Amino acid sequence: MRKVILIAIFIILLLSIVKLFLPKKQSNEIFVNGRIEADIVDISPKIPGEVIKVYFDEGDSVKKGDLLAEIDRRELLEKLNQLKSQKNQITNLIKAKTKELQSLKIKHEQTNIKKEKAEKELSIAIKVAENNLNIAKEKISIIENKISVAKQQLQKIKNDLSRYKKLYNEGGISKSKFEEISLKFEEIDKQYNTLLKEKDVAINNYENAKKNLENTKLKDKDISILEKELMNIKTAISAKEYELDITKNRLNEINHIISQTKIKLDDTFIKSPINGIIMTKSIEEGEIATNLTTLFSIYDPEKIYFKGYFPEKYLSKIKIGDKASVFIDGQDKPFKAVISYISSKAEFTPKEIQSKDERVKQVFAIKAYFENSSEYLKPGMPADLIINLEK
Repeated sequence: MRKVILIAIFIILLLSIVKLFLPKKQSNEIFVNGRIEADIVDISPKIPGEVIKVYFDEGDSVKKGDLLAEIDRRELLEKLNQLKSQKNQITNLIKAKTKELQSLKIKHEQTNIKKEKAEKELSIAIKVAENNLNIAKEKISIIENKISVAKQQLQKIKNDLSRYKKLYNEGGISKSKFEEISLKFEEIDKQYNTLLKEKDVAINNYENAKKNLENTKLKDKDISILEKELMNIKTAISAKEYELDITKNRLNEINHIISQTKIKLDDTFIKSPINGIIMTKSIEEGEIATNLTTLFSIYDPEKIYFKGYFPEKYLSKIKIGDKASVFIDGQDKPFKAVISYISSKAEFTPKEIQSKDERVKQVFAIKAYFENSSEYLKPGMPADLIINLEK
């Protein structure tokens, strides 16, 4: 009996040695351990506030644009109403200031027309006054020449009268002749005195013309007053334009704040950015959400994939586009997938990954997208990928 046992042990050892030295059969399959993953979209509110409505739960399917939840917007609505009221006030103020500005511009135009008219009238009046003064001066000169002639005539006739009077007294001439000379003297004397009076009138007219010219030139002060008024109106226009610009800038600011407030109001409606399935819901009605709070995590089941790691020795045997089969627990049939990503850099084996060869320290990441989606495929599920190297 003991001999039989020894023979059996010898045969087993011999078979082990033979198996050890026999060439090993090369496998045509590459086995990769990993899990099902998906590109998860975390949804957080853009503004903080109390969550007043939640419309979906974990596992629910949603479409892009579906309303997932609502945040209290009462303060924003109140603020928007106040802003609209301010906008109406500023708009009315702009209308009033625009009307005032228009009135000032009309007044400036009218005053300028008045000034131009006054300047034109003054120019004409000065020319007329200067012309009247020249006429009066010329009139004096003419009368003075006449007086000079009349004076000479008067002196001559006076001398003649004295001589004729002596002759008359001596009987050298007749009485009629003497009376003729006397009458002529009286006539010339009268003309002379008339000319003296005309000179006085001409001098008086000259002084009046001179005074009229001076008074006419004084009307230039009226134009100066109009020019000053124009400057004041122009200053008022500039000030009003400045006020209007400031008010318009304020209206632009209010419009910008209103736009931002409307955006914030829209942000109180939390909507799904994609078609997908809610993986996690991390908020309840009545809770306060902040910008850092993740309300929902959603993934697209149409874009789910396998992710795993394989040792470097397979790197030259796997390429993007290769077909693969993915196995998950509870399903007899594999899921068809296509290799879509192979890491270009090696990394240390992640702790959660199990490898058939525990001696492998560095591995390459691999991703394979499924050819068809399935309700059985869920992110986080452990899975195995097999690549058949046979062409």
